[in-house]
Amino acid sequence: MAEEQLQTAVSHFTSMGMVTEQAACQLALGRVYAGLEQPQAAQSAWQQAIALSDTTEIQWQAEMELAHHASQQQTAAEALRHYRAGVTALTAQRRQLWQPTLAGAYLQHTTRHMDRAIALAFQEGDSAAALHFVEESKAQT
Repeated sequence: MAEEQLQTAVSHFTSMGMVTEQAACQLALGRVYAGLEQPQAAQSAWQQAIALSDTTEIQWQAEMELAHHASQQQTAAEALRHYRAGVTALTAQRRQLWQPTLAGAYLQHTTRHMDRAIALAFQEGDSAAALHFVEESKAQT
């Protein structure tokens, strides 16, 4: 049901030229596909979200989803690449939030992603990536 509604929304947004909304729907579709245990469809949707997106808000989320997906598929190098891209986009997003209370509240839900990135970097022995993720995580709190 959710998949069909999101596909319909993508079609409508495409016909209206609303690219950011298409990207947001692709992000959501990827999450639906992941929940339905369709990893290739999820990956494709998240890649489309990144390709369509003109905002760091969607980019960081899609990159983090791709990173988690790659980690589950045992492709650590790809996961770390997506985590790096996600952290870069998240850092840019954080810089756009000028009000400290807003930034703090918004960034509360990023902790899970940062923890996963740090854990994978340590697991893979990539101390430079681990240090980078730790520093960026500290900057958010």
